[in-house]
Amino acid sequence: MELRQLRSFLAVIECGSFSRAAEKIGVTQQAISRNILTLESAVGAQLVERDKRVACPTPLGKVLVMYANNILAEADGFQRKVEDMLAASGGRVRLGSSPTAAIELVSEAVLSLNRDRDDIRLDVIAGALPAAADALMHGEMDLFVGIDNGAGDYEGLEREVFATELYCVVAGKQHPLAHAAHVSAQDLCDSEWIIGKHLGLVEAGWRAAFTSRGLDCPTPKITTTSLDFCKNILMSSPFLSVLPRQLVGSEIENGNLSCLNLDGFSWERPIALFYRRNTTFNDAISSTIEALRQAAGKYRRLLACQPIG
Repeated sequence: MELRQLRSFLAVIECGSFSRAAEKIGVTQQAISRNILTLESAVGAQLVERDKRVACPTPLGKVLVMYANNILAEADGFQRKVEDMLAASGGRVRLGSSPTAAIELVSEAVLSLNRDRDDIRLDVIAGALPAAADALMHGEMDLFVGIDNGAGDYEGLEREVFATELYCVVAGKQHPLAHAAHVSAQDLCDSEWIIGKHLGLVEAGWRAAFTSRGLDCPTPKITTTSLDFCKNILMSSPFLSVLPRQLVGSEIENGNLSCLNLDGFSWERPIALFYRRNTTFNDAISSTIEALRQAAGKYRRLLACQPIG
């Protein structure tokens, strides 16, 4: 079993065809086919279904996908370690972070590492689940810190909860509910909404909050993957949204946004550290994890001191 065979196998599964896989990794289709056949011979079983319109893994092939991702990521990690040792560097860590986590937790950890371990090089990569989970499994990130919205079951990843984040209904100062003394579920139902994608269990809770009161859940007029775009819309138009409280803390303090307090319309989700199961932690990654854990303690204390409204 060779690394090139595993790369060919994963490319075929990801692309759904031998020809597109060959194009993706820059080899001939014959080379892809040869690598897959050799891999199947080494394993002793068929790994790819070839009699379907889309190439897909057999049951054993599905098992191999997770192991192959891990093997290739470990191999790449070893190669980076060799390069770091030859360059007399402490190592490079690719740290993924969601916007909320980056505000305090990740920033604190990065500054701590920069102060105490200036031999470690950090690549901080903006991201969010579930895309970050794929990046971890494919070895494109070493660690990811972000809100677990329950949008997927991340097989092959370990999860360590650092803190919890509060989601609340947010209005811009132009929205009439931002200044209302009393807000009802019907008021929220009658408003226009901009909702983020991949909210997972938070979106499910948002919908349930209306239906449990006998109301039809509003249909979002705008959906987005950009939290910055969402904030800008809220500050310039009479929309409502559901956002992490920490993400809009400064805008709430300066009066541009308001967090609407209404029973049943706030939701907590964990902020967690994710990494590949069975991964090999070098000194740089271990030091980064420890810095994140220490920063998480400060982050929890910060959240505990903040008012909801």
